[in-house]
Amino acid sequence: MKKLTKEKEFNKKFCGRYSGVNCCQFNNKTIPYELYNWHISEMIKMLDRVKKKLIFPKSVIINSEGITKLILGTIYSGQLKRLNELKQTLK
Repeated sequence: MKKLTKEKEFNKKFCGRYSGVNCCQFNNKTIPYELYNWHISEMIKMLDRVKKKLIFPKSVIINSEGITKLILGTIYSGQLKRLNELKQTLK
């Protein structure tokens, strides 16, 4: 699976407003608690945006029939389940 962004770009996008601090290095004990919370909330927002842009819209499932409907429904619910698992992991 292709990475969505490079680490440097990710840091710039999510951590750019904190100059000199790399909030992606969670093992570093000097990271402020507020910064960690901000990072987690940004990740959850990003997952919610991804949820709205799944591989195909739900209408495709409704308009399909038989085994196709079953397969598409399974993929769709699997994606939602995985996103929810990721959100729980980040909390």
